[in-house]
Amino acid sequence: MSKFISVSLLGVMLLGGIASAQTPELPSAGITPGSPFFFLDRFFENIGTFFTFGDAKKAQRFVALAEERLSETKVLAERGDNNAELASDLYEEQFAKAKERAERSGNENALARVTEATSKHFTVLEEVIERVPEQAKASMQRALENSKQGQISALRALSGVNPERGVEAGANAAKEIAQQARMQASERKIEALEQKLQHFEGVFNSFANAPQGRVDVESKFSERMTEIVSELDEAGDEAKGTGISVQAGLVKRVKDKVIDSQLSSLRELMKENPEKAVEIFANAAEGRLNAAKRDTEERNGEATEESLEDYNKYAEFGQQISIMAEGIRTGDVTVEELVEKATSHHIQVLEDVRQKLPVRAQQEFQRAVDNASRVQEQRPASPDSMQQPFMRQPLQTEPQTPGMPEQTTGKKP
Repeated sequence: MSKFISVSLLGVMLLGGIASAQTPELPSAGITPGSPFFFLDRFFENIGTFFTFGDAKKAQRFVALAEERLSETKVLAERGDNNAELASDLYEEQFAKAKERAERSGNENALARVTEATSKHFTVLEEVIERVPEQAKASMQRALENSKQGQISALRALSGVNPERGVEAGANAAKEIAQQARMQASERKIEALEQKLQHFEGVFNSFANAPQGRVDVESKFSERMTEIVSELDEAGDEAKGTGISVQAGLVKRVKDKVIDSQLSSLRELMKENPEKAVEIFANAAEGRLNAAKRDTEERNGEATEESLEDYNKYAEFGQQISIMAEGIRTGDVTVEELVEKATSHHIQVLEDVRQKLPVRAQQEFQRAVDNASRVQEQRPASPDSMQQPFMRQPLQTEPQTPGMPEQTTGKKP
């Protein structure tokens, strides 16, 4: 209580402006529910909120208060105190207000604050759920799910207000979820992994259509997708390694749709900045070949086959962009020459892969060699391949076996 006694009422009234600053860690729990002084804590908080003006500032204020409630939830759960459930309910209340105010304001800083804070909140809530008694888990799980939906909603709004910032925030969130999925796969936590994949889908869909042909945004989107594909690939490898093949298949379907969206973005980028598009294509394709090389060294035939399959998607796209950009110069070279140079390096990596190639991956490897050769020769794999552009497709779901996550399928909106 001393922290409140030591400041004047005026000072507390001014807390609205101070509370809007981002904090890298959760704030101190301070006075927790169950304390006889907790009502004073809430009283002074309400005064501070009253004197915080404007939806954007109020949104940031509510985020700060939500984080304090979350900190209290964590402390109480660690103590085994039943008031953890009350603190969780109060967190949920404050977070809902933060989301509502941020979306109402249309302020990109407020929306970004909500989206960035939620990633931290998920980690804490997941830890808390493991600690609380069974009767409190439902309340905690509800708070977690509402936070996820709040993040997705705020990301969608942010992408509408500032597409470039929406893509950056969305890609950061998607990458973190993919990393968490990898951890769940390594620990063979099947239900948790499925939940992560569903969360990933929602986050990805919230920003995947943000670029809409804007060159800078298409560039950022397609570049960040290379990182996310790599993270999903590792999550899939972990799932295969721990023997949860069904979940590995779910990861692969999600990854396939991310690759399709990236290729769609690269096609748009080719129209305005072919040099950048080729650079991103080359790096993404090389990343899949490096994954194949790593998989061969680990004698993992299934993973090698999948990595080569991924590479072939990029290589087939490389055939298209090489023909699309025929005659276009960037500086002293043509785009075709840039593609050919990148593909020559890919062929060198393929030779490394060949040295330890598992029998299972031989067919996909031969496809990769053929595709790389076609890129150099500037000829498509089939006469109508140029008539089938890649679509930027959201990850949508269809009902599946009860108890299983919804299967990801690409559908044009």
